[in-house]
Formats: sequence, C-alpha cells, structure tokens
Amino acid sequence: QSIVQYERFRLSEEDTERTSILTDLEAYNRDDVLSTLELHNWLETIRPDDTPRFGGHAPGRSCRGCTAPPT
Repeated sequence: QSIVQYERFRLSEEDTERTSILTDLEAYNRDDVLSTLELHNWLETIRPDDTPRFGGHAPGRSCRGCTAPPT
C-alpha cells in the first residue's frame, strides 16, 4: 500500500494532497518501524541462551545458505 501511496504522491500536483499523502506515509512507516522493534524485542525474550545475539550460530547448528561453519 505504501508504494501505491508514494506513486499517488509523485503524480499529484496539488500541495494539499501531497502533504496529506506524506503525512499518511510517515504514520505508516512509524507504525511499521515500531512493529518491527516490538517483534525484535519479543524474539530477544525467547532467544535461547546458547544462541549468539549477532551473527554466528549456536553450538552445533548451521543455517541453510549460510557460509559460516557451525561452532
């Protein structure tokens, strides 16, 4: 939906409409970022203790398509 709204913004020649669309897009993006942050925070609460926070793998584990060897 944000892509459609952005295209409407680009095609609009009316300042009031463009401002309204940008305001709506900003709110949408803010909600998206906050939702992603909440998801991240929740995932951190269920992350096993033996799983590294950034990069790497848990001992003896690997992932599909990843080039890092299991630790």
